[in-house]
Amino acid sequence: MNRKGRGFICLIILLFVLNVLLGANLSAVDAQTPVSLATILTHIKVGWLKLASVEVAQVLEAGFPVDEEFLVLSGLLLSTNGQPGLAREAYLRALSTGRLQEPDQATLLALIGRTYFDQRDYRRAKEYYRQALSRSEDQVFSLLDLGAIALSEGELELAGEYLARAEKAGGETSVRLLILRGDLAVACQDYSAALSRYQAALKLAPSEAQIYYRLRQVYQLTGRDAEWAALVEQAKKYGIEL
Repeated sequence: MNRKGRGFICLIILLFVLNVLLGANLSAVDAQTPVSLATILTHIKVGWLKLASVEVAQVLEAGFPVDEEFLVLSGLLLSTNGQPGLAREAYLRALSTGRLQEPDQATLLALIGRTYFDQRDYRRAKEYYRQALSRSEDQVFSLLDLGAIALSEGELELAGEYLARAEKAGGETSVRLLILRGDLAVACQDYSAALSRYQAALKLAPSEAQIYYRLRQVYQLTGRDAEWAALVEQAKKYGIEL
């Protein structure tokens, strides 16, 4: 998973834990399970996500009965730590309980789609993202991933449609949306628009290496030597070599 994807999932986990601390009912793990839920949540709170992902994997592999909240949490942890296949199994188990409400089902379908996206199985990723969107249009990261897939497949008009929908759904301040819009502009050879998008993204995320690499490409294509030199110096401040 790329850094933006990981950041998104980490944010979900943080919100999930805050919900727990505010009194959500998460009596997910039976007392006989190898690791208690309280222990796992403690490890999440202190930032030991890799250890927590190992612990939830132990619980799932042991076959102990757990509820859908624990399954979703497990999937998020496993996905964050680069185990999309195991994460997907947890999500599918949560979905199969039949106890999730419609908005939660849409989010879960999108998360399943993300596991396929991370494995570059774009056909199945698109299938699950579209199922999620059929239940809820408020799926910014699904739309962004679909836009990225369309771009990679040369479907520029379709990519533009997905990115426009993502912006409408509330992603207008997303760094990833700005980067993808810049990528689309480059694909359309609209370098002025590409520079505008990338520069806007850089203001929001000045230490993001991929933005510098994209700007470098456009500056080189358009012969902007002065801007290129300034970019090199700015990148050095963040330990980025161009």
